[in-house]
Amino acid sequence: MLSIEELRIRASLKALDYLVSLCRDGCILGLGTGSTVRFFINTLLDKGYSYILKKSIVIVSSIDTALYLLNMGIENIESGLPRDSIDLYIDSADEVDYRRYMIKGGGGAMLREKILTMLSHRKIFIVDENKLSPTIGTKKPVPIEIEPFSYPLIKKYLNDKGYKYEIRYAKNRYGPELTDNGNMIIDVYTGPLNNPRDFITEIELIPGVVTTGIFEPLNNSIIIVGKQNTIEVI
Repeated sequence: MLSIEELRIRASLKALDYLVSLCRDGCILGLGTGSTVRFFINTLLDKGYSYILKKSIVIVSSIDTALYLLNMGIENIESGLPRDSIDLYIDSADEVDYRRYMIKGGGGAMLREKILTMLSHRKIFIVDENKLSPTIGTKKPVPIEIEPFSYPLIKKYLNDKGYKYEIRYAKNRYGPELTDNGNMIIDVYTGPLNNPRDFITEIELIPGVVTTGIFEPLNNSIIIVGKQNTIEVI
């Protein structure tokens, strides 16, 4: 049986095929955040395609990804204001379903990831089969990025609605984890979301909510799922 790491590598190799076909001579490339994105970067470098990154303008969704690329010798990175047109965006997700809804934000970068996604002509998301579920919300909580001053209001709302939730705390210092935008993250345990749009509308109406980690089905996008016996493209 293949490990999770091997499943991610399998899906990353498929994503690499798309990257080579679309950006062989360089492009404006967006990259997300998280361990699977790192797997993809490592796979790209291991297969000898570092020249694609060096020929491209690489726009990243987080300081974490920028630092990782710099440590790998890739310096042509933009981590400030993004371009208004990105050729290809590559990222992962924490949970996906066959309707092509996704939960993202495990790495805390969902706002910038949404912005880069919306600016991109083509999008590829890499996951292993453990992240596939019948309905998003089944396996993972929904991250909500909030302005810290609004926490008492959002806490009251979630309590009144009966939602279970928790503040995401930092692992290497005291206090809550902060996004690159200086905001807090609350993880809300919704259970299966049959109508994710209703939840998005409900939550984003609360003053102080910046965005949720729910990504709705996207045009010109594919989700590559690494499975034990195959690779599935949704």
